[in-house]
Amino acid sequence: MGSQIAEELFKDQSPLGQRIKINKEFFEVIGFMKPRGTVGFQNRDKLVFIPAKTAQKIMLGINHVNLIRVKINSPENIDAAAEDIRLLLRDRHDLKESTIDDFSVRNTKDAIKTLNSITDALKFFLAAIAGISLIVGGVGVMNIMLASVNQRIREIGLRKAVGAKKIDIMIQFLAESVILTLLAGVIGVIIGCLISILIALIANYLGYKWSLIISPLSIFIGFLLAFFVGIIFGLYPAQKAAKLNSIEALRYE
Repeated sequence: MGSQIAEELFKDQSPLGQRIKINKEFFEVIGFMKPRGTVGFQNRDKLVFIPAKTAQKIMLGINHVNLIRVKINSPENIDAAAEDIRLLLRDRHDLKESTIDDFSVRNTKDAIKTLNSITDALKFFLAAIAGISLIVGGVGVMNIMLASVNQRIREIGLRKAVGAKKIDIMIQFLAESVILTLLAGVIGVIIGCLISILIALIANYLGYKWSLIISPLSIFIGFLLAFFVGIIFGLYPAQKAAKLNSIEALRYE
C-alpha cells in the first residue's frame, strides 16, 4: 500500500502484518511504499496493490487483464515495441487477418501529440487574450495622453514660442507615452513573476513536480511590446500636440 494510506489507517503503527478490508474481502499487508508523490493526476501514495489473479477472480470476476503498462528501454524503440505488442495480442486473441483489433495499444508519443495540440490551442487562446488586453490598454494610454495634451496647451504654446519645433513636441509626448507603458510593463512583470512563484509553491506543496521557469526572453518581449504600444498609441496625441498653433495655444485658457 501507499505511504499515505498506511499513515491514515495505522498512524504510528507498522502496517506490516495488519489486515484491511476491501469490498468485503480481507487482505494482509505485506509491504508499504516510500512517499512517491503525485504523477499526472494520480496520487501514488494513495494506491493499494493486490495480486493480479486475486483482483481478477475475487474482486472483479473476470479472467482477463484490463490494462498493461509497458516501459520501453529507449524512445527509439517505442513504435517497434508497440507493433510487437499488437501482433502478440492479436495472436493470443486468435484474431484473423481480416478482423480488426479488439484492443488498443497506445504510447507516450500519441499522448504527447494530443497534449501538444491542446497546449497549442491554449497558446493561441492566451495570445488572443493578450492581444485584446494590449489594445484595450493602448486605448487607455491614448486617452490619458490626449487629456494630458488638453491640460498642457499653454505649456505647448510656450515651448513653441521659445523655439521648440514640431518634432521636439512629438518626441516629448511620445517619450511620456513610452515611459507610461514601460512602467506598466514593470508592474506586470513583477506581478506575473509573483503569481508564477506562488503557483509553483502550491503545486510542489500538493506533491506535483512543478519546475519554476521564468524566461528572460519572455520578459524582454513583454517590455518590447510595452514599448511599441507606447509608440503606436501615443503617436496620435503627440501629433495633435505638435500641430497646435503657438499663438492660439498661448491664448488658451
